[in-house]
Amino acid sequence: SEQQPGTGKAAPRVLTQPAPKQEVSNGIIGMRPEIRNGIMTVVEVVTAGPAGRAGLQPGSKLVSMNGTACASMSEMDASKLVTGPVGASVEVEVEDPNGQRKRFELIYESMSVSAYALEDRILEDGLIYLRIRYAAKDIPQAVHDVLIRRITPQTKGIIMDLRYSYGDVQSIADIAGLFLPQ
Repeated sequence: SEQQPGTGKAAPRVLTQPAPKQEVSNGIIGMRPEIRNGIMTVVEVVTAGPAGRAGLQPGSKLVSMNGTACASMSEMDASKLVTGPVGASVEVEVEDPNGQRKRFELIYESMSVSAYALEDRILEDGLIYLRIRYAAKDIPQAVHDVLIRRITPQTKGIIMDLRYSYGDVQSIADIAGLFLPQ
């Protein structure tokens, strides 16, 4: 599981930044499950995806998927249920962070990986955190746009997280060029 830089804590988050379009072959519902403290938990929700539009929240405990109790599932089993044939559905029951149980019928959609490619947020102490999961040709411009939007006089630094990134090496070099003198 990922940790917030400088905190040592893993925290659920909502990903909202658009980035390059690249279609995936299977449909997705736009969430990522992970076992946290022995409980299958929703750790990421893409706001533009079926899960995000339905109101699923990071930090929700997964109770069941397609009628199978999540307590008996491995992360791999749950991960297999977040992708499927476009137009098919999966029934998800969760307990939200407020303790309320909710059921969702989510339809797998063809969705670009762009929603997963770039994450940005402001950390404590005026740091900008950028996570690049997929380096595509449009990512350097997306990073530039995020920095223009996020940098303020209170900004003390930028953390760029490239762990487990994949994609175009030239794009990573172009991102480095944003920080290096010409």
